[in-house]
Amino acid sequence: MQGASKVALTTAVGYAITRMGVGSNGESNTAILKYQLQNRALMPLLARTFVLNFALDRIKDEYAAAYGGALLMRFTDCVGVEPLAFSAATAEQFVRRGVVIYTGESRISGEIVAAVRDAYVDGDPRTTAALARMKTLAIEMADVLRAGDLDGLGALLREHWVHQRQLHPRITTPKIETIVETALRHGALGLKALGASGGGCVLAIAEDGREDELAAALAPLGERLRYDIDRDGFQIVAVMDESHAEKPCDEGVPET
Repeated sequence: MQGASKVALTTAVGYAITRMGVGSNGESNTAILKYQLQNRALMPLLARTFVLNFALDRIKDEYAAAYGGALLMRFTDCVGVEPLAFSAATAEQFVRRGVVIYTGESRISGEIVAAVRDAYVDGDPRTTAALARMKTLAIEMADVLRAGDLDGLGALLREHWVHQRQLHPRITTPKIETIVETALRHGALGLKALGASGGGCVLAIAEDGREDELAAALAPLGERLRYDIDRDGFQIVAVMDESHAEKPCDEGVPET
């Protein structure tokens, strides 16, 4: 609904700016947006749409940081977060066999996300079909991670990228295509661009034992980023000594 809201508000605000009404001097030279009733009607809707757009673009990253580990997230009228339990051996495999390459290309991901969301709201068949399959693949990825099947994860990543790149022309770039083609020739079971793409990073899962070959082949194409899996998520650590401890509210009050 965010795409439809933005279209409607763009039309309404544009009209309110250009439609002239009678001003204080009796002439039709005042935009109706300056009328108090019009302002009060539009501004709360504009603010709400802006806040929701900002939140929806970033909410996934915030949950990931808060929980840590691997998560299966479901978005309905609320956010469902299911931490995925997998063994230490699976985590070690993921870190060892996963190669993350920074393309050196930056982008404004919000523009791509907004375009895909608007296409979905408009009912574009190609977009809705791709997103439906990506949703199914996400659930299947959760299953293979629980089972410790990194080969299966690589295959699912490869299919996921096929559908992801169909969502918008700017999701892939010539640099990303070169990385994908090179990786598949040197032991990658599957790979995908991370986030909204259009640049950023690419994750590849190597066949067991071919991760060094894969990393060496990709080295000329971008910087390899080392990573690990945080299993704990966000934590609050409080360090307090006596000088900072809260004092009883009646301390220091003389007895009567």
